[in-house]
Amino acid sequence: MTSITYKNLDTRLANFEETLNTLGYIPIVSTASGSVRIVYGSLETVAGNVSCVYKGCQYFITGNREHRNQAAAHYLYAVHGALNVQRGIVEFVPIIGNTVVFLYDKAARLRANYTYEQISPKTLPIFDPSKSETLYGRTLIS
Repeated sequence: MTSITYKNLDTRLANFEETLNTLGYIPIVSTASGSVRIVYGSLETVAGNVSCVYKGCQYFITGNREHRNQAAAHYLYAVHGALNVQRGIVEFVPIIGNTVVFLYDKAARLRANYTYEQISPKTLPIFDPSKSETLYGRTLIS
């Protein structure tokens, strides 16, 4: 059994979203994939916020900067989840939604990255790297 690490989790989530992106181009199918994305994004937002608060409390109690950095990473899951909900709403609308997400993906060629995901020209960091510090070789909000 493979242990789950942030990097492993982020890779799996990114792959899942790439699959949903492809399904989002297909009329009618996108209504189902958009619904899945809305639920998935909602769960990701709630889990990210809850874990952010938990790690934030740990930081305030212990003063350990590792907890603060983890809180920042977990907050980014919440932000990513909110972005998934927004995209799911667009995908839910047949024809118009398919066209919008297809054009966005093919013209802009950007997507928000996860904290530990390998950044490529197709990913868009959802944080300001000029105000950051590193954790495990990845950049986080300071």
